[in-house]
Amino acid sequence: MNKIRVLLFTIVACVILTFYVSFFVKQAIVYSHFFYIPILLAGVWYHRKAVYVALFLGSLHILATYFFLGHSFILTTVERMIFFVAVAYVVGVISEKEAKVRDAYQVLVVKRRAEEELRKKEEKYRSLVESTDDSIYLVDKDCRYLFMNEKHLSRLGLSSDQFLGRAYRDFHSAGDAKRFADKINHTFETGASVQHEYRDSEGRCFLKTLSPVKDPGTGKVTAVTVVSKDITGLKRAEKELRETRDYLNNIIASSADTITVVDMKGIVRDWNKSAEGIMGYRADEVIGKSNRNFFAEPEEADRIMERVQREGEIRNYRTIVLRKDGKPVHIS
Repeated sequence: MNKIRVLLFTIVACVILTFYVSFFVKQAIVYSHFFYIPILLAGVWYHRKAVYVALFLGSLHILATYFFLGHSFILTTVERMIFFVAVAYVVGVISEKEAKVRDAYQVLVVKRRAEEELRKKEEKYRSLVESTDDSIYLVDKDCRYLFMNEKHLSRLGLSSDQFLGRAYRDFHSAGDAKRFADKINHTFETGASVQHEYRDSEGRCFLKTLSPVKDPGTGKVTAVTVVSKDITGLKRAEKELRETRDYLNNIIASSADTITVVDMKGIVRDWNKSAEGIMGYRADEVIGKSNRNFFAEPEEADRIMERVQREGEIRNYRTIVLRKDGKPVHIS
């Protein structure tokens, strides 16, 4: 918009100058060299369209000369108009080529910048993929490998040039390959991620996450990324924790002593058989409820909890609790 305003201003100034010289001065003085200002500006900014500006100003110059100065100067003004047009055309062509070169250079710069950004992202992605302890690989609809990270290559005992074109079934049993193919087909059909656990021939357990790779333009699934995480240690810890919990539960359940378990908010979490016999409440009647309900003085339950939180434990503490039938029971 500023370019148009400047160009129009210079053209209007040339028009005013023409009429001033022709109408008031009425002498054949050289003033048309000022016409080169809008002509050159138009050539640089609007390229070959500058010819229109040159034709307008040249025609204006011819008409002003003809009407105000007579016929003797017409040939000179026509020659000058031709020169205006020639200058406008040459400047326009040169500017146009320069603009094309500049645009091509900018496109090249943008392309190189984009390629550099893509290269950095690829390096970052590859670094993340290769540095993880998880196996990561890419398969097509036929379960053929398209990519494997170093971790998965190491698991299968392969080099980087030994997996391309080979299928999942080449490294796994027929049953495992069939189950894997079913998961891959489900991902291709639904476009949704799938997670499942898998145990290999050596007894190791893996959590596999299958995620679709979609074409940005069509949204169609073109491949599936598989992230296989070794959870053998986690499964072993879960088993040990479960065995420990069962062992403790058996001790609590079979103990001749009254054993109750409450959390830090005073909510009953466990209640063994001995507690049922002494208190008269079944476990399902008290678990999940506040232990304040069983004290002769409910506030004492709060005081006990505060002391446990402060000291960590209480030994040989005597108090009175109430049975289901309301009878007091002295406990220690």
